[in-house]
Amino acid sequence: MKYTFKQPGLPALILALMTLPAAADTPLPGLSAPKPETPAAAPKLTALEEARAVAAKGDVAKAAAILKAAAEKGDAVAAINYGEMCLAGSGVKASAVEALQWFELAADKGNALGKFRQAQVYQAGADSVPKDEDRAQFLINAAATEGQGDAQHALGAAAEQAGRKADAASEREKHFAEALGWYEKAAAQNQPQALLAMAKFLDQGLGGAEKDPAKGMEYSFKAAQVGLLSAIMDMGSRYLQGRGIRADNVAALGWFLVAAEGGSSDGMIRLGQAYENGQGVPPNFGKAAAWYASAAKLNAPPGQFLLARLQEEGRGIEKNLVYAYVNYLLAADGGMDEAVARKQAVKAQLTPAQLKEAENLMASAAKGDPAKKK
Repeated sequence: MKYTFKQPGLPALILALMTLPAAADTPLPGLSAPKPETPAAAPKLTALEEARAVAAKGDVAKAAAILKAAAEKGDAVAAINYGEMCLAGSGVKASAVEALQWFELAADKGNALGKFRQAQVYQAGADSVPKDEDRAQFLINAAATEGQGDAQHALGAAAEQAGRKADAASEREKHFAEALGWYEKAAAQNQPQALLAMAKFLDQGLGGAEKDPAKGMEYSFKAAQVGLLSAIMDMGSRYLQGRGIRADNVAALGWFLVAAEGGSSDGMIRLGQAYENGQGVPPNFGKAAAWYASAAKLNAPPGQFLLARLQEEGRGIEKNLVYAYVNYLLAADGGMDEAVARKQAVKAQLTPAQLKEAENLMASAAKGDPAKKK
């Protein structure tokens, strides 16, 4: 049966009152005058929010002072962020010793991230702080036990690394199972790297996890949503390969574009390859060269190699054997074996004047001059 909602009838007196015109600021009989709305007070900014706003305006020193003042009053979040500024020398004099003191204060206030930040300093070592792996491990274990996601991911990564180095299958699986346990705990807190690690473990069925690429894709997507570039790239690869989701070259390119615009040289190279091979887009060697050049500017050896190949062949870009030789040379220096043979082949075609030009370009590259990026 279909029911029809009817507006309840209003008393006749109220209806009459509602139709009467009212003098300005005069309440209707029997009704109280509406009180003017008082604008809600703007919520008070936290010290971190205030510091970020000040830093965005260019006054990093003032931002540091705001955080330090709040940290001195016991604000653990401010203490951690001020400690990081001390580590980086941002707005204050760089000091790992002072950074440790602020991280310790945060930890004493119950913020486990403070312990993890201390551990990172002891792992790296800096100025007056010698490396201390045992102390770092103790702090990471303590932070992870207290539920700190970054520390839990760190323990998972260490266990995974041990598993990949193990020779015996039983030993390998034992470490992978430990890694999975830590990754699950960190992923439950949306720790980005742990989310991506869970995706990998589910893709491959590691550590006792049931192989499930579709579920792995869900974890990868969560990590991509919070901006993890490696997860954004993974999403593009999944669409390209049809891993855990229906293959879709156009969707793959969309993810690679997001990664490229976020500064990922891998994303730039993938886009270049798509345009070169007509994968999801019409072939366009000019756009391929442009994306390879963007990756080459970030000193990515594959980008340098692929750009050099187009420069050597004159596809999508003006043929220039000098630039091709320089980019092959840079790619070879970056560890690309296939660039070694190509640089020798191109070098054999250069005149003494061109070789001199190439030497000048390499000298500029060593100084960070953008000439190498042509």
